[in-house]
Amino acid sequence: MQRRSWDFLGGAVLVGMATLMVLGSYQFSTRALLGHDSHYHVAAARSFLTDGLQRNGLRWLPLTRVQDKWVDHEYGWHLLALPFLSGNPIAGAKAFTVLQGLALVLTLYLIARRWNAPLGGFLALVAVAGSGAMLSRVSAFRPQTLAVVLLLWGLWAIVERRPRALVVLTFAFTAIHIGFFILVLAGVGASILRTGLAWLGHDEEDAPGRWAEALAVLAGAFLGLVVNPYFPATIQSFVWHLGLPSLGAAPGLEGTPFSTWDLIELNLTVVAVLALTVCIAEARSAFPSSRAIRSDTLLLFFAFLALFLAGLRHRQWVDWWVPVGLLWAGLSLRDILGSDLSHVMPRRQLVIGVALGVAVGFSFVEYRQRASPGEEESFDRFRRLASHMEEKERPPRGERIYHSSWTHFPQLVHAAPACSYISGLDPELLASRRPELAALMEGLGRGAVAAPSLPIRIAFGARYVLVDTERDQGLNSQAQRDPLLETVLEERGLSLYRLRAAPALPLELNGSWLVAGAQTQGGRVFDDGCLVFTTGLSGALLDLPLPLPQPGQTRVSIQAEATPPGATFNVSLNRETVARAVTTREMEGGLDLPMLGRGLARLVLTLTGQTQGPVTLRLTRVRLEGR
Repeated sequence: MQRRSWDFLGGAVLVGMATLMVLGSYQFSTRALLGHDSHYHVAAARSFLTDGLQRNGLRWLPLTRVQDKWVDHEYGWHLLALPFLSGNPIAGAKAFTVLQGLALVLTLYLIARRWNAPLGGFLALVAVAGSGAMLSRVSAFRPQTLAVVLLLWGLWAIVERRPRALVVLTFAFTAIHIGFFILVLAGVGASILRTGLAWLGHDEEDAPGRWAEALAVLAGAFLGLVVNPYFPATIQSFVWHLGLPSLGAAPGLEGTPFSTWDLIELNLTVVAVLALTVCIAEARSAFPSSRAIRSDTLLLFFAFLALFLAGLRHRQWVDWWVPVGLLWAGLSLRDILGSDLSHVMPRRQLVIGVALGVAVGFSFVEYRQRASPGEEESFDRFRRLASHMEEKERPPRGERIYHSSWTHFPQLVHAAPACSYISGLDPELLASRRPELAALMEGLGRGAVAAPSLPIRIAFGARYVLVDTERDQGLNSQAQRDPLLETVLEERGLSLYRLRAAPALPLELNGSWLVAGAQTQGGRVFDDGCLVFTTGLSGALLDLPLPLPQPGQTRVSIQAEATPPGATFNVSLNRETVARAVTTREMEGGLDLPMLGRGLARLVLTLTGQTQGPVTLRLTRVRLEGR
């Protein structure tokens, strides 16, 4: 017994040292912060010191649906990582990331040894040393790694039927990652599986209370959502995320699948281990009808299968299916061959084979990862942007920056956390709150707007414009020709522009961005700039902020196309009726409206009237003149 304990401890030490060597050498081989989302998580954790929980809205994204209410589903992880970021945040983030990876590998090793799975150390190391995808993702400063650790311990609690521990683990899972529903589904699925096996007569144990695990995960998740600093918004936010395609398909690259070759190439050793397990099971007839079916092995198999199938569609699931699949492989080998493999091959040959497998796998992974440069270049590019903003521009707190690509948000918020931005985290956050701005952003990126400075300043309220010159060449070309925009910084793939001055009168607004930038009530805005009222006519046709510096009165003239020809309108400016019974012909010819008073900061154009059928309006021009 004592010798076995020493073997267990010695194995844990060796596995831990090997893990630190693998993760440490990869993590500290570059000065860049690895992983695209790592920059956001550094800024989010550090923001607790300056902004607190931000329950009343995330100040970085004032135009999105998190403008009024913000729920940080990863607040527990951010607080846990915060002490590591107090000094040098980059070095601290790297150290915390390595410790997370160490926790993952040791968790796999401890559970495998606990369940007498053979090759526990090998399977644990393969998770990071035999998968290029896992190595790159575990090396990112994000909560997914710790979430996978809690998932593995949750599966351990389900298999060993420890409902109290399962409540605590699910509660902790809920505090650090929105993927806690995976553990909830596993607990409920385990109860259903055990009930079905008992009904078929295959359950190997007499297990009263087979639904204890289901109740435990549900209770833990409920407590995690309620005993939460963001409650009650946590429940509403989680329900909203359930309806998002990004929960099953993360936006950007995360939502795309691996190609078949990349899936095999990046997970070569893992795929080989899983394939070998299946082949041995088939050859040895591991599950004959006369043998009781083990519910724990079946549970892990179904969990692995579900996560793997999800991973075939979206690469973000590789974080989950690789460790769960390796744990299932260990249990399957235990059921097939037993915990001692000495009858299969001599111990010396086994040790040498395992060592060579790890070495070859890690060498292959290192080669594959080194063949994908760009992290350090991107890191340096945004670091120079941060230095320029801090030393030259010195924007006030809350200064809004228009960025053409929402994927730049993590680097931007890390580079200039005092500013605010247009879109980030998920494009649905902007599209669900302000679809007209999302459409305008897409049109600007294509270069459809000839003078982008005015809509960017008026509709988005931004004074700085950051353009991805490789992705949004149309916007970059228009910005270079815009006399109101001046280039203040150029980097490879990025250009930063600054608006020379606020828009001055006279100001003429035209083009499709007019209606795209408006908020409407009572009607629907179509992509071609039409506003359609299906019953009667009542709504704001235009609602735009106007940061005009000049005091004094302002004259407004509008021109619009309207059908049917016999429709008449009452026109209001800023809630004051300025014209009655305006005909379609008058609208098409242009309508001069009375002067507005001093301090114009917003233009709200409203049309009302009575019609017999649908009314279509197309706003073509708005001109403002000062006296």
